[in-house]
Amino acid sequence: MDIFTETPLKLPEHLKAYWKKHEESNAEKNALEINRVVYDNITRLLQPLSGTIPCALVANAQLVNQQVQSGHTIEGTQDIEIED
Repeated sequence: MDIFTETPLKLPEHLKAYWKKHEESNAEKNALEINRVVYDNITRLLQPLSGTIPCALVANAQLVNQQVQSGHTIEGTQDIEIED
């Protein structure tokens, strides 16, 4: 058996429709593959290297009224007086 006896002859319209469907399918597969590769690269770049994230020092949390009573100030600010 050869290919001509296994496949019935098709009209040009059938072949054109098949070819279009085949090209669309290939384009979709290629787009998915490209997007998968890009996604994998971005995911890899977003993963932190182990041990590279420094520890952040934080102050003990205080309620606002406790901060005011203790005279806590923020650097770079200045006190103002409010007249009654």
